[in-house]
Amino acid sequence: MLGSVTVALNGKSPANEDLEMAKKAYDEKEFEKALRYLIFGFEKDNANKLLYDLTMKCLDELGAEDEVELFNNAINNFKDGSEFYNLGYYYVTNGSYRLAIPFLQRANKLLPQDNDIALELAIALTAHFRPREAQEVLENLEDAGEFWVAYQYLWCSLLLNKRKGIKEFIAFAEKQFNENKGEIEDELEEYTGALNKLQQCYERICLMDNLKNKPQSPIQQWQFVQYGGAILDYFEETTVAGGRYVALFGQYARVHLILKKLVSMLDSLNRRPLIVISLEDRNSVILGKALSKMLNVEFQLIDEENIGYNDGLIVASSANEFCYCEDIDFSGITKNQTVFAFNLNWLSDCCTAPDIAGMMTQSYFFPWESTGVNFNVDSEEEEAPQPEKEEDEIVNEILSENVEIGEEFKGILNFYLEIKDYLKGGEKAGDKRLPFNTDSPVEGAYFC
Repeated sequence: MLGSVTVALNGKSPANEDLEMAKKAYDEKEFEKALRYLIFGFEKDNANKLLYDLTMKCLDELGAEDEVELFNNAINNFKDGSEFYNLGYYYVTNGSYRLAIPFLQRANKLLPQDNDIALELAIALTAHFRPREAQEVLENLEDAGEFWVAYQYLWCSLLLNKRKGIKEFIAFAEKQFNENKGEIEDELEEYTGALNKLQQCYERICLMDNLKNKPQSPIQQWQFVQYGGAILDYFEETTVAGGRYVALFGQYARVHLILKKLVSMLDSLNRRPLIVISLEDRNSVILGKALSKMLNVEFQLIDEENIGYNDGLIVASSANEFCYCEDIDFSGITKNQTVFAFNLNWLSDCCTAPDIAGMMTQSYFFPWESTGVNFNVDSEEEEAPQPEKEEDEIVNEILSENVEIGEEFKGILNFYLEIKDYLKGGEKAGDKRLPFNTDSPVEGAYFC
């Protein structure tokens, strides 16, 4: 039976305050909240056993048996770097890079010359906007000649706009693969895919050197460099997250404005679609129907056939929705096709990076979505829930908003017009889309 937990603080550990807050949340049966405080604690002191003890208690209450076992193995073998590697690797595979880092750092401290540990730590740091630290981890290895170690080091170099050695590595690796195809047949596709990504990103970053129209924000540059992608709307305060947003509650007028910017960009790029195809979730359908009206073209729901249409605009409310379409492959690019996601979550890996994103946020709520309890500002009494509007009614409400594209969009668009051939779907952009991951040199504030 759950009772109050007693935690004796660990001397002068910098994690003591977080441990106290986690204990309080645990006693109040708010186990997920307690885990958030414990994450802060692990970041400050990954050698504090009391953090591990309380984490196991929280996970046990939440029924997370696999995680309890991993933490139990780590705390019972506290000097064994391999157990901390197993713990960190588990969170890397789940995309929980922030949580993985402290455990991989401890594993790396205990086994500093283990390539697997160093590589996973570097991957996690890179995914958490820390490529410089990732390079430092790999630099300390005595044997850094392994392909994936060298690749990750140079990927970090590219993110730091340090290009020395990248071309040479690509040429050398391609030569080695051609000479040893029989021996690496099972891994060859993965190797060549990584090299192709590095080659494309290298070409795009070199393209930035002599542009007349410079990007308006850091994330505009890096979304193009990393994915050949475009973003339509940016947070004006670039010091917060380089032009990305944290959380946004949408407005009908802003939705219409972003869709209007999309149409303007497609027209400017000579990529006006002949059909709009939306994913099946309600928000995507609403956006797709609105765009089909704006463009005066046919609307369809996505299927295995129309994903291959030329001159199509594929519409998703969020890039994460691509991953729920298990039978549809978005990686291939057909002639004059554009994949658009209204929102791209910059803290979430995704199977496909959209050609054009409306904006990048950590969380976005459409104005027609219920986001929780609504209160009357004057009375502070809970309002009765509003009935859900019909899709066509919402479409009409979006399009009824009178919006005009501002002057700032001209600068954004001019950048994309200058590099249009290298945007995904352009003549020099290849025929494949890349997955989106959180790797970026652009740091940002975020909610836990």
